[in-house]
Amino acid sequence: MDLKFTFSGSSHDPGADDHDHEGHGHGAGPGIPLPFAGATNSGSTSSTLELRVSFIETDGTIVCEAFSGDGVSYARAEKAVSDRDPIALATAARSVLARCGAELPEPLIGSVTEVTLALGGAEAAALAELGLPLVQSLDPAAPISSVDDALQARTGIAAGTPIRIAA
Repeated sequence: MDLKFTFSGSSHDPGADDHDHEGHGHGAGPGIPLPFAGATNSGSTSSTLELRVSFIETDGTIVCEAFSGDGVSYARAEKAVSDRDPIALATAARSVLARCGAELPEPLIGSVTEVTLALGGAEAAALAELGLPLVQSLDPAAPISSVDDALQARTGIAAGTPIRIAA
């Protein structure tokens, strides 16, 4: 039995060796473009994507979850933290950001609009451990920092993405 699958459409060249010696497949219609455009439906209509990093004190874990502005969750990662010092929190936060970003479908990692931290008051110290400059503002909703080139290289989140403290 001769089977032929076309993923990029057919513009059959009669002189090409396509392993189809009986002439099947000539004039086949265009195939489905890869990736399968329109095949996924996320259920979200939001244009924002937030990565929320939280310290869960009861079980000693750092959790990162990717949420759209309308509450659709796209990815989740967690890591146990052995110590609550800023170095351990910073290392775990960077790790879950990278893991959560890796779980996102590829086009979404470039669509992250902000990172929100809830580290039990250790947000500024953790960011300092990551070498990120802190921004001082009287507005509590203003970003405290932003993703730099080093964090972008580790996580895939675009440099310049604002980092805020959770309200």
